[in-house]
Amino acid sequence: MIKKVTAVILLLTLIVIFIYNVTDNGEKTNMDQLANDHASANNLKAGQAAPDLSLPSLEEKQIKLSDFKGKKILLNFWATWCGPCKEEIPALEQLKQEYGNEVEILAVNATATELEGIEKVRSFKEQANVSFRILLDKDSKAVDTYRVLNIPTSYFIGSDGNIKETVTGPMSYEYMENTLKSFD
Repeated sequence: MIKKVTAVILLLTLIVIFIYNVTDNGEKTNMDQLANDHASANNLKAGQAAPDLSLPSLEEKQIKLSDFKGKKILLNFWATWCGPCKEEIPALEQLKQEYGNEVEILAVNATATELEGIEKVRSFKEQANVSFRILLDKDSKAVDTYRVLNIPTSYFIGSDGNIKETVTGPMSYEYMENTLKSFD
């Protein structure tokens, strides 16, 4: 009899633990979804004109977003300390190699968040063998203008100067390519 009672108590305990874990994970998923929805709600939306930016490049040349009107642009906000950003860099480079001048990739570094400053960004560019333009947002004005809450965040901008899509989080090469093919 004691074995049966112990078995029933153990079984009930396992059922309660299972239900708690399923419910708790569901709540975490809902919380993650709410956080992502909030971040998306704050971003600029498809159809809006892309705000113009003027930022220095790593080569100390002033680059304006409006200089590329008439071209497709992938505007990517990132930082060297961001793991998902690092994962995305090879796909951005592949896109640059495959599409050349057809698509302008502007990688806006959140320089104000870089503990080791511009030298860390320069070193990262060399190590990653990046050929696309890296712009420096030293005072976070571009991050504020584009309402970037999480990095990486990317804006696909059409040749008409309007935002076509906003993506929060890392993207694969295939996703980037398919998105670029979907407009203009």
